[in-house]
Amino acid sequence: MESAVILQIGEFKLSQYTDGSLLITKDSGESMEISLETLRNMWDWLY
Repeated sequence: MESAVILQIGEFKLSQYTDGSLLITKDSGESMEISLETLRNMWDWLY
């Protein structure tokens, strides 16, 4: 499955896969799948 980095801030990259899933990855290789709803809530909290 292919992915594209859609946002990079410091050591964090947000990637979206062709199936629509989102993944946050740190430079250390740790990663966590995240839902679009969670991402929206984080964005609202920041701004």
